[in-house]
Amino acid sequence: MTGAVATATPNSAPHLPSVEIAGHHILDAYSALRHDLDDLLAGHPAQRVEFVLANDTDLDWHRLGSALFAGDWAEGASLSERMRAHRAIGGAIENTGGTGAALGFSCSLHDDMAGELIAFFVLLGCTSASGEPQVELYADVMPRAAFEGIARDEEEIVHRIADKLESRDIRRDAAHLHLGFGKLDLALTATHSGGDKGVVELAISYA
Repeated sequence: MTGAVATATPNSAPHLPSVEIAGHHILDAYSALRHDLDDLLAGHPAQRVEFVLANDTDLDWHRLGSALFAGDWAEGASLSERMRAHRAIGGAIENTGGTGAALGFSCSLHDDMAGELIAFFVLLGCTSASGEPQVELYADVMPRAAFEGIARDEEEIVHRIADKLESRDIRRDAAHLHLGFGKLDLALTATHSGGDKGVVELAISYA
C-alpha cells in the first residue's frame, strides 16, 4: 500500500487574489458598525458628531488644523495629523447642547508651469442644540507663496474659512464640490447623517 506525503516548501504562501481596500469601503464598514459604537460610547454627552474622512486618491493630505464650535474632541478620538493615500481616518467631538467642528487638510502638488502648489479643503460639520445638521465645504488650489501669504499660520486659515462657512443661513446635510487645476480634478462629497449622534462623512476621489 502506498501513500502520498504532503510537503511544505519553506517561506511559501498560498496564491491569493489581490484585493484593494479603498476609503469608501471603510466608510461602508464604519456605517455597519455604528450600532456597536453607540453602545460603547453610551453615557457620553447628549450630542456627538463623528467625522470619517475617506481618501480614495493617491495623494497624502496633512492636517492644517481644526476649529471647534462647541465641545471637545472625545478622548482617544481625535483626528490624526495625516490622511494617507487610499486610507480613511476618523474622530469624534462631543457636547451637551449643540456641537461641531471644522477640519482643514492640505497636500503639496507640483505643476511644470505654476511650480509648487497647495491644494486644501475645509470641512464643517455641526449639529445644533435642536438636532439640526449642517455640513459645508470649501476647497482651493493656489501657489504655495500665495497660500502662505493669506495666513500667518495654518490654523488661522481654517478658523477664518470655518467662520464664514458656519455663518451661512442655509442648513443642509450634504455638500459637493470639485477641486481642479491642470490635470488635477478631485471630487469632494460630504454628508451629515443627522441626529444627536450624527456622522459627517467626506469622500475624496478623482472626478
